[in-house]
Amino acid sequence: MIKKGDKYLCKTSYFNNFIETNIYEVKDVKGNAIAFIDAFNNLHYVDLEDLQTDFTDLNLHKIEVKEAEIVIPKNDPIVSSVMFQLAQRSILGQQKYGTTLEDNNTDDFLEHLKQELMDAILYIEKLQSKK
Repeated sequence: MIKKGDKYLCKTSYFNNFIETNIYEVKDVKGNAIAFIDAFNNLHYVDLEDLQTDFTDLNLHKIEVKEAEIVIPKNDPIVSSVMFQLAQRSILGQQKYGTTLEDNNTDDFLEHLKQELMDAILYIEKLQSKK
């Protein structure tokens, strides 16, 4: 049963009002419509079908979201933003791959890093070419 305060992870970029990989808290439930505060700080209702396909219920997974355990410096919004994004990536990664980064001993992390850095170089080249 869905109730106020439940947390859901958005797993799609389909909705204009929600950001993929962001966590949203249920603010209201009316029949088959569930309300969240969206990316524009508005109350936005999502129907139950979309909720089940495009959001992940964090209460059903063995992933705990305990904001009180993480000290986020509120006087530095850049650091706060990065820390929050890292926590979201961790949750999404655990859901997608079924393991934590610490427990994953099967991937070739040097190859992953090389590929990511090559992408970064391409992004830099793209931005520099616009000058």
